[in-house]
Amino acid sequence: MIRGLRENVLLKLIALATALMIWAYAGQERAGAPSRQVVAEVVTVGTAAPGLSVEVKPTMVNVDVVGPTQQLDAIPDGAVKAIVDIGLARPGMKSLPVARFAAPPEAPAIAFPKQTRSVAIEVRVAARRRMQIGAEYRNEPPFGKRYTTPRIEPAWADVEGPRDAVQRVAALMVRLSPSGKDLREQAVIAAVDRAGIAVEEVRVDPPTAYVEVDLQDIAATRTLPVSPALKGRVEAPFVITAVVCDPVQVTLTGNPEDLLALTSVNTVAIALEGIKADTTRQVPLELPRGVSVKSEQAMVSVTIRVNDASRIGQ
Repeated sequence: MIRGLRENVLLKLIALATALMIWAYAGQERAGAPSRQVVAEVVTVGTAAPGLSVEVKPTMVNVDVVGPTQQLDAIPDGAVKAIVDIGLARPGMKSLPVARFAAPPEAPAIAFPKQTRSVAIEVRVAARRRMQIGAEYRNEPPFGKRYTTPRIEPAWADVEGPRDAVQRVAALMVRLSPSGKDLREQAVIAAVDRAGIAVEEVRVDPPTAYVEVDLQDIAATRTLPVSPALKGRVEAPFVITAVVCDPVQVTLTGNPEDLLALTSVNTVAIALEGIKADTTRQVPLELPRGVSVKSEQAMVSVTIRVNDASRIGQ
């Protein structure tokens, strides 16, 4: 055996020296590998423990990377992912460690030297609450129309999140914008507080609901001035000084298109012949077919005031 060891001693020494040189060179190369600190995007995995809500505070974290210079220079902020498992969070914890870093496709040869990184978290006791979904309209229906009661499917949804946030939710609402016709759409369900402001910290399950709203014709109303109609003229030397109606305006109901075409409501014509003093007449209104007075009183009082022009100045 000793004889075997003595054979080819020179070659063995050369091989050992070469191995030492290669090892020293590789160590020197590793020690001098280019490095850079980049900003990694925090990405959460896992599911929070039952009854807990976990919020990761920073969205970015610094990380040291090594690798080829060309690839290091090509890494934009956020391309590297810092993986954090929120399933490890427990009540009272203030931070979670970064489980690992993931390299972007544009830099497959980079590596992450051993380093400790963590992110701040807030762990809160979670709550869940079932609420009925209501509807809110952003615009008024067209004149003479009304919205029917919305059909919402599903009619109920769950609100979940931090207990204090869930308690602030006063209503679940779908906010609709009908555009003068029947509405059929999948609408986002908003969790709002008493002021109608969205509570962002909670999650609604399901997040949307299917809504149907119909526009329905109704008897419209419109208030218009009364316009007395006069026929003929008073005999000389009398002149009309004023014509007064009571009431001066009336509220009508009827088809919206018919009401929109009116600017005033005329009375039946009053004959002026023979009037020689102030005169009051009860006269009906002339209404289009299908239009009526809301008070069901289609008579107005018209007072015609006159003066004797021959006595003016005496």
